[in-house]
Amino acid sequence: MFKYKKKKGFTIIESIVYIFFVTIILFIGTNLIFDNYKFYIKSKETSKMYNKMQNFYINLDSILNKDTIREVEFDEKNLVLYRYKDTVLISKNIQNDKDALGAKYPERKSPNILLKEVEDFKVIKKGNLIYIEILDKSGRKFIRCI
Repeated sequence: MFKYKKKKGFTIIESIVYIFFVTIILFIGTNLIFDNYKFYIKSKETSKMYNKMQNFYINLDSILNKDTIREVEFDEKNLVLYRYKDTVLISKNIQNDKDALGAKYPERKSPNILLKEVEDFKVIKKGNLIYIEILDKSGRKFIRCI
């Protein structure tokens, strides 16, 4: 009778369907890679900002705990700390200076920069507590009680 020959390849329709599915899978995979890369870059920048803010608070804690604070004066934009060091009264003024927070001693001309890229700096008093509110260039607000 009739003998059937075995197929040794794919038909055109099978090849087109295969190429279609592989293209869809590659497209989805490429989009996932780009989305993850964008998320990584955003997370990296956020992490850098939080590290800078944490370093600022460590420096501020160092300033506050260095010697005995005698008096604290402040208005909305300045925080002045008066402390005794070897029976000499020293003041340190923490203020927003050219988009950066700096600590300025009376005998120095330029401030010691503690934090850069600051949009706004406020000192707020609620009861007996004093809060520092910092708004960075990207719009994030950081509030901490000192």
